Amino acid sequence: MSAFTRISSFIICSGASSEKIASAVDDLGIEKSDNLNYVSPRNIKVTALQTSFGSCKNYADAAAAISEKIAGPVRAGAQLVALPDDIPRLFLSLLPGKTERSKGSVSAREYLSLSHTEQVFLQNTFSMVMFELAKAYGIYISAGSIPVREGNRVYRRMFLFDGIGRSVFVQDVFALSLEDISEGLSPAETFSAYDTRLGTIALISPKDLFFFETVSLFKEKGARLIIVPCVGNEDIPAFSQICRIRAQESGVFVVQSCSAALERTKAKSCICAPFMLTRDKKGILASAESFTEEGTASARLDMENLRDYFDLTCSGELDPGVHRLLMEKYKERSRDSV
Repeated sequence: MSAFTRISSFIICSGASSEKIASAVDDLGIEKSDNLNYVSPRNIKVTALQTSFGSCKNYADAAAAISEKIAGPVRAGAQLVALPDDIPRLFLSLLPGKTERSKGSVSAREYLSLSHTEQVFLQNTFSMVMFELAKAYGIYISAGSIPVREGNRVYRRMFLFDGIGRSVFVQDVFALSLEDISEGLSPAETFSAYDTRLGTIALISPKDLFFFETVSLFKEKGARLIIVPCVGNEDIPAFSQICRIRAQESGVFVVQSCSAALERTKAKSCICAPFMLTRDKKGILASAESFTEEGTASARLDMENLRDYFDLTCSGELDPGVHRLLMEKYKERSRDSV
């Protein structure tokens, strides 16, 4: 790294304080929504964005670019907006020598090539901007994943920002490829599902989603809404079908967000549910129209209906009369919500 690059990096990194980032988001003039003021378990509004970003000059430009994408879904009533997995790359492009906009998630190799100061800048600027945007809009925002160093280990960490409770929920990726391990990543050591105003939510990576045991583990912890931030070109067999399969076999909602304009795209943003809870009984509540163009997938989730579905699928030993009443109740709610 040249002396000029080191100096430029220091100036950029030292200029991104939490106060300045909060001020930059305030300057956007965002009108806080009331989308989370009243939350009904029968009417949870979720949007998965399929979008892409170019390079930005500074964190204020990055905040404005992300805000522009979020504003539409929030106006439409979204209580949770899921962004693609490569959102943190927007902040990597702020560093000297990183302005070339690559595709995909920020890799461990890219992260480890940064100086310690740059690593801290990347992690803090990304998380502070997303937190301030979630707070400004008054919603939940799922914002992809980024490598994070803790001691002598590096984890790939996913984030969910709570704009009302002002919390940040995180989950590290468990399933790693040989390439991930060779680049220096370590697998997750704990699994957590988080109680939110929208219900119990878990964050799962595309590679973790490939293993049904992972979803089952999170469901045992109470999760009924699974968020999967991805790029869309993950090298996973039948990737476009996995979300709806996991939703069906585990009895959960699965929200998948993807990037747009990738050359080798295998999936698109979608919201999946057990087959019986979808209009065409194929497991997809909403989906972006194209694999490569920008779009959205928005749906209203009925958590009570999902709970009734779960009761039915586990009710083999119930008294026949109770089972019949549950089925009638479920069918009635299905007609109302689908």
